[in-house]
Amino acid sequence: TEPQLRAWLGDSAGEWPDWRGPGRDGHVPRLPARLSAQPKLVWKKAAMTGGLAGLSVSGGRLYLAEREFADAQDVYRCLNADTGELVWLAAFPSPGKLDYGQSPRATPVIHQGRAYLLGAFGELRCVNAATGKLLWKRNLPREFKAELPTWGMCSPPLVVDDLLIVNPGGTNASVAALDRVTGRTRW
Repeated sequence: TEPQLRAWLGDSAGEWPDWRGPGRDGHVPRLPARLSAQPKLVWKKAAMTGGLAGLSVSGGRLYLAEREFADAQDVYRCLNADTGELVWLAAFPSPGKLDYGQSPRATPVIHQGRAYLLGAFGELRCVNAATGKLLWKRNLPREFKAELPTWGMCSPPLVVDDLLIVNPGGTNASVAALDRVTGRTRW
């Protein structure tokens, strides 16, 4: 139950807004000594194809990065974490072919009302975390003159203060910093 979870994990219970959690270290303040023998199923939803990216949870919402069945679009879903009901769905064209499939590999990053979504082909999108509305987008391989790796782009962006750190992997831009609000290149 939610009160038990908060007692075990502290105030950050239910928050996993980034790759490997709030501190990007895979740690939680406290874990229970043992789990229930029979876990209670709260809700269940069918997944789309893919499922290579991690899940993010923030503000009572679950964020998923998937691929639609026709394999031509990246699909991002935001679900109510308590009920599994769809809050929003955003689909973006993402044609191409990669080794190991075309699904997004990067965990959605949720920060201060925005969701940063990186597809396997290097399309970085910033959407409103509450509505899924597109705020800005960048194509990292094209804009930073980088070759797309055989397996696609995998590294979730890193929020540092007012910057969004990305690694396009270009000869002159192995790592770059974007303004996390506007998406403009800062360095």
